[in-house]
Amino acid sequence: MQELPYVHIARISSTGSSQNFLAFAGLKLHSIGAEPKQGQDRLRYLDRALNRQVDFIAALPGIGQDAAAEIRIVSKPAPGAPQRGMIKVTLRIRATADSAEQARLRVIESLRGLQPNLVAISDAYQWCFITSREEYQEYFTSPTPLHAAELLRREALLPLDRIHPLPPKRSIGFLATTEVQQAAVSNPADVYFVFPYVRTFSSLRTLFDILLMQAHPMVVSLAVTPTRINSAEIEILRSQVERCESFLHQERRYADDANPTAAPLRHRANKLLDALHRFSFSLLDDCFQMRVTVASSAPISAGLMEALGTTLTESVNSQDPYSDASHETQHLMGGHDWVSASTPEQQATALANLENIEFAIWADTLAPVGGERLRYLADARQANGIFRLPIPVEGIFPGLETRLARAIPPPANLLRILAQSDHPFWIIPIT
Repeated sequence: MQELPYVHIARISSTGSSQNFLAFAGLKLHSIGAEPKQGQDRLRYLDRALNRQVDFIAALPGIGQDAAAEIRIVSKPAPGAPQRGMIKVTLRIRATADSAEQARLRVIESLRGLQPNLVAISDAYQWCFITSREEYQEYFTSPTPLHAAELLRREALLPLDRIHPLPPKRSIGFLATTEVQQAAVSNPADVYFVFPYVRTFSSLRTLFDILLMQAHPMVVSLAVTPTRINSAEIEILRSQVERCESFLHQERRYADDANPTAAPLRHRANKLLDALHRFSFSLLDDCFQMRVTVASSAPISAGLMEALGTTLTESVNSQDPYSDASHETQHLMGGHDWVSASTPEQQATALANLENIEFAIWADTLAPVGGERLRYLADARQANGIFRLPIPVEGIFPGLETRLARAIPPPANLLRILAQSDHPFWIIPIT
């Protein structure tokens, strides 16, 4: 009889006098298999592995609009001996209900419903239920004291009527100095734009190596929740499209010789208009809210955040064939940003996000009022840029228990012989 997963119940107060109950249950990655030698098929293998993860994300709306999923990576480095450190990978599901019992039943049903989709990603992953309170707390207790940072998509106010070497008010990591939203959208010639991630086909091996070389344990939380774009967000995107169309209509009245920058400005406005249309239509059709939080009991270095960003996503104008950059437009895409929780209020919000798989926004933004979520909204493929599992590599995966052999069913013509054997499976090396 299969063990039931441990269910953690939390009670939170909502608006009014009613109470909501949150229920959490999870699976741990017991081991990962070594990758069979692919040779020239390596690119196809990586692409297929990630597309199966996209399929898993696309199935998440089945657990409900108020539900959420989190892949949590917890490192336990060995100072002076990185190769002896350990990394734990878990998948946690959150469900909500009006009573604790309803929440418990809902999260178990959701977890069991998603488990076949999770197993279908690859037989390289061996998953087990988290079955005790002690085990749950080991994986999901937040560091104390908490230092937190978030990885974000780049955002900018792109001017339509002039060319800048860098977008104005561009935030760069800890140096971000974002101004108030009202001032940020005062110029009607500026268009608010979120640069999509370019998904990389990285196995995450580099990230795991870096986590094991840190002096303190680290927590990397990759979370998504099914959601819907709301009317205010649709209106903001519509207004940005309208600004582009208005500018292009106005520019057609003037000859290029009257303004030497007219041609490149029109070109950028057209590219921006196409990108906004793609962004809008994809969110109307398929929408997830995503979050990447890094936490530790020690201050988080800039190098670690940059390593996380370059491991999960491609750089600006990347041409890496081992990424989506190989078949997508390279303009107005790629790159990443990050910001640290520097105030007590931001740290408290980051802690609540970690403990309850919440998506409260605490980072400053250039978005118009009502569009704060736009930086975090994506379709399933974009969400896979950050919500992803490590992909098997040849040999030992850093920090993870790696299986160098696998069990396979016997050939059909040997069933009669194997039926008389005490070993119905063969163990063969992965080659």
